[in-house]
Amino acid sequence: FFFWALGCLWDGKIRPFRSGLAGAVLAYLLVCTLAWALSPWRSQGWREGLREVLASGALALTALFVLRRPILQKAAAFVLFAAVFASTLGGLYLYREGVYFPGAAHRIWLAFLHPNAGGSALLLLLPISLAFLLFPAPSGLKVLAGAVSLAFSAAMLLTFSRTAWICLLFAFVILSAGWPGRWRLWSAVLLAVFLVVLGAAAGPRSYFRERVRSVLDVSRDVNLMKRRIYWEGTVRLIARRPILGYGTGYRPFMAVWEAQEEPVFLTPTGEKPIHSHNLYLALGFASGLAGLFAFLAVLWRLFAVLRRRLLWSGDWF
Repeated sequence: FFFWALGCLWDGKIRPFRSGLAGAVLAYLLVCTLAWALSPWRSQGWREGLREVLASGALALTALFVLRRPILQKAAAFVLFAAVFASTLGGLYLYREGVYFPGAAHRIWLAFLHPNAGGSALLLLLPISLAFLLFPAPSGLKVLAGAVSLAFSAAMLLTFSRTAWICLLFAFVILSAGWPGRWRLWSAVLLAVFLVVLGAAAGPRSYFRERVRSVLDVSRDVNLMKRRIYWEGTVRLIARRPILGYGTGYRPFMAVWEAQEEPVFLTPTGEKPIHSHNLYLALGFASGLAGLFAFLAVLWRLFAVLRRRLLWSGDWF
């Protein structure tokens, strides 16, 4: 990455700034670095926070430079899907053998930090595999996409991630409203709703039913009650340092949270969170509103680039 950066300074032709996406990524990294430099918790925020952010940013910039040719983009997509598919098959096998995620019975164990993180990854990839299955593509790829979609769907269900379930339902609705072949996607939406209703009604002690009921009755779910406390407390903390926040990493968050003595920061079980349980609030805490808006700018540029390529590209991929 160091030599690539020097090459960008020497020769402007290899700078990946045509889409504006690399500029947005660099701006976000700059804001995070500035927030860390001005934070009272620099030593704690470097190891578990800024170092990982800079490594991820370097990977993103390198990918923007290396994956400029379509053949390399296809190869990268294949490697990504193959890795997650292998992890999914392994998790389904472990689930069949009665091996669950530690500390969370009945939840599948994938190659991610937590079943919620696994649900987030599958949430991004499942609509793509479904698109390969439903829309023009070689027949061999359709068969492969069908197998991947089936495995991803089973794993998504077994993550028991309520947020991922709801977001996936919205993703299907968006695809159904905006793409041709609506009847096939609407049937998938109706099938998903049917499975939710069936799971809520089946088995008086069904864990699936408990998770669905917790979504429908948020006032009685203990986990959601605790998360509301985390969210409200994090908003109060952001209001105290709104511009650049407190620095990245979970250690600054724990240090700041434990220093508060207000009742709003106390949970009924006495637990002390290591993060806010919300990505956008976590960004606001770590790098303030400047970092949050810089991250949203990255997402905006990403969607703009993808939309432009979708409209102008003649490649079915």
